[in-house]
Amino acid sequence: RGAATGAAAMKQKMSLMDVAAVVADIRATCTGGMVKNIYNGLSSRTFILRLQSKRVGKAMLLFESGVRIHPTRFEREKPSMPSGFVAKLRKHVRGKMLNSVRQLGRDRIVDLECGTGDGVHHIIVELYAGGNVILTDADWRILALLRTVALDVAADGQATKVSAARGQRGKRGGAKPGAADAEEPRNVAAWRVGEL
Repeated sequence: RGAATGAAAMKQKMSLMDVAAVVADIRATCTGGMVKNIYNGLSSRTFILRLQSKRVGKAMLLFESGVRIHPTRFEREKPSMPSGFVAKLRKHVRGKMLNSVRQLGRDRIVDLECGTGDGVHHIIVELYAGGNVILTDADWRILALLRTVALDVAADGQATKVSAARGQRGKRGGAKPGAADAEEPRNVAAWRVGEL
């Protein structure tokens, strides 16, 4: 056997069972930790939560939209300037305790609940297809989306086409902030959250 066969076996996406196992691991290593900071990873879809707790000390939780979520001990290079999405996460989640981590339904979606009472915020990480990261408040109102999704709906009410754009910093090939209808993505994401 050549070296190529071993590399070809490397996993590219998480299965339902993978997500269930990782959620249990995150509960053991990260739950109860205070969110000290949030960083972009090397890609625009990767994020790192730095946590501190008396029980486990320092911990880091890495998540990549549509791909993976897991605790990590390895320091990763961070961009010098946070994205607008990270700034929004920091505004609402930094300084709050990671209260719970759960898999929503039987899907590859993880809910990270931070804060207490009316100050609760949820970071919802989708680990399928292109994925998404959604920030909501205690009432599940969407405050920020990593990528917006627009549906073209036919006269009979059926979706005919789904298009997505990353609205961060107006990068080439992505939609500039405000370029898409602001209400449509909220409704699509709210529908997704409401279905779980």
